[in-house]
Amino acid sequence: MHPLRFAIEGHGVEKQARDFSIAVKAVSQNPSQVLRMAKTGSILYRNRLINGIDGLPHELRPDATLFILKALQKEGGKTPAHSVSSLVQNVIPFITALHKMKSLGRDMPSPNMQQLFDIWPTCFKWCRQVTDAILDNRSDCPSTELMLYFILLVIHMFAGWKGLSRNPTASNEFRRLAISLWLHSYDSTEAQHDATEVMVHNFTSHNIRTTNGHHGVGVDVFRLSIQEIAKEMRLNEENIMKMALKRLVRASQRATRFRSETFHTDYHLTALSMLINEGGSTAAIASKFLSAFEEARGPLIVTNLLGIAVKNQTDGIFLDHFVISGLTTLACSFRSSSMIMIAMREIMRPELFDLLVKATLRLPANSSQSSPIDAERWSLQRSLIQDILYHRISPILLFRSTMNAMTDILPRIFGSGAFLTLVKADVGWETLFRIYNLDIKPHEYLEGQGNPDVHRCANLQCSVTAAKSKSEATRTQVFSCAVCQFATYCSKECQLVDWRLLGHRDECSKCKKSLERTGLSALDAKALACRAYHHVTGQMALLDHQKSIGVLVDFTTEIKLGALGMETFLNIPPDDELLPIFPAVHSKGTTLKRVPTLAIKVKYLLFDKATSFAFIAPFDEGVMDGTKCSCSPYPTSFQSICKKHNIYPKAVTLRKEEEV
Repeated sequence: MHPLRFAIEGHGVEKQARDFSIAVKAVSQNPSQVLRMAKTGSILYRNRLINGIDGLPHELRPDATLFILKALQKEGGKTPAHSVSSLVQNVIPFITALHKMKSLGRDMPSPNMQQLFDIWPTCFKWCRQVTDAILDNRSDCPSTELMLYFILLVIHMFAGWKGLSRNPTASNEFRRLAISLWLHSYDSTEAQHDATEVMVHNFTSHNIRTTNGHHGVGVDVFRLSIQEIAKEMRLNEENIMKMALKRLVRASQRATRFRSETFHTDYHLTALSMLINEGGSTAAIASKFLSAFEEARGPLIVTNLLGIAVKNQTDGIFLDHFVISGLTTLACSFRSSSMIMIAMREIMRPELFDLLVKATLRLPANSSQSSPIDAERWSLQRSLIQDILYHRISPILLFRSTMNAMTDILPRIFGSGAFLTLVKADVGWETLFRIYNLDIKPHEYLEGQGNPDVHRCANLQCSVTAAKSKSEATRTQVFSCAVCQFATYCSKECQLVDWRLLGHRDECSKCKKSLERTGLSALDAKALACRAYHHVTGQMALLDHQKSIGVLVDFTTEIKLGALGMETFLNIPPDDELLPIFPAVHSKGTTLKRVPTLAIKVKYLLFDKATSFAFIAPFDEGVMDGTKCSCSPYPTSFQSICKKHNIYPKAVTLRKEEEV
């Protein structure tokens, strides 16, 4: 629960702002008289005190708190049991006044604390009465939003006082009430949010510190209660999960009275995390919810909303809360294997990952958790490292965006000591850094295709080569095919030529499906393939390009420092399974038919599972671009090969120049 987010404005209460300002002024001018007259039974002064409580000096607040608690219980006793409208109308001003005084963060005085506990049975009776009206959809009551707002006010009246020995809202009875409200159907986005907040507050009540160490209810007890109440309401795991995800999406699409999209989605995300977290003794229940979560494409929904939210720069601390909840929800779902590759590929897209990292930059490296805001940001950082980078990415998974952030941004956030600890951890980071940072030199046949950041126009009749950002030399900026993300073009005209004449129309959808099987983005697949190609070129002269043979590059095995395991294979994958890493040789066009090619297969670990993909590369005897001898990735183990410099290995029959 985050008290800073709770606003007493809303549901019509803000209409009384003008009356409140007048009352505040009157109380501040003569506070002792107002309090004294209110105690004598004057309705006028009582209302003035309640509405103008902000004008009361600190020394009079404990006395005023005790008076309001007694008046609240007295006022509640006057309300007929059947009149929900009167109950809501008469009681809300008292609870609002108590909430305003509680927001000062002061300890509750002992006499007032006992009085607060004494009125809990009355408050719970009110909450149950209002809940029955909501669940029965009674038409003679205030709006559902206002009734839920009433329950939230009661919760917050007990939730935030410092020094309380117990939290009565964490009781079993209130838990059943909160879950029933959450599982009920609502048309309003506001009502869906408020019902979820009631439930989430009850679930997270163990986080509220009390003097006797009371920790509320655990996830096991809570999930068992959900299962029991859902059975009574004839709901199953699929119904509940679809409901929760629909509310999450709807809340993210609607502007709210809090003017914060991420604020409303935060509570829905917390509810999802509670359902699918496999911890505790109710893992079997969580497993059913997790299956429903995946079947409803929950990981992709959460990832997409996370990507949208982190681009919102105006949300402040609310954004941090949302990112933490989003990462936690994804971390819970990452234990499953059916959609993890797609979800992780999305969250590790460079633009999203960079935004997630930058969201932590507001907290200086190694700063102390001195304030609640700093503590939330530290929690965000821990989620980013522990849930996404440390535990969920396998040793040899080569994400370009991850590496850039790990080597540049993250050391500034966490300090060099924490960063080195992460690198030396038993997750293969050192090996990953070495392999990932190998130099790549562009191939002489396909200028620019050796570097994933440089792209050649896929129209073979065009010679434009440019970076994604505008090139200083050519003033050209290429763009990728929106479907497959592989083919790049310098203009719409070239894209039409490739689509209509060079075969991309037939290859595009096949390429997309092949890419999805890898679990990588197009950029990361190119990076991994180019590193594999770099290793193979050192031994191409030992191969016969006229035979149907391929080379497997094993990124999961190092035969020596910096040298990957390689072996040949005969079963070449069919064309529709080959990724177009080098579009010029992969194209169905006729321009480069004379260029011999070689099949290369890449094996790598993806979330502890061996995964592979294959591509066609230009066959060349170790030549990169004529850079003297450094074209060989194993200069100490193999002879350097460079056709441009006339350096060849002994006892190898070279192909004739005209055959190339």
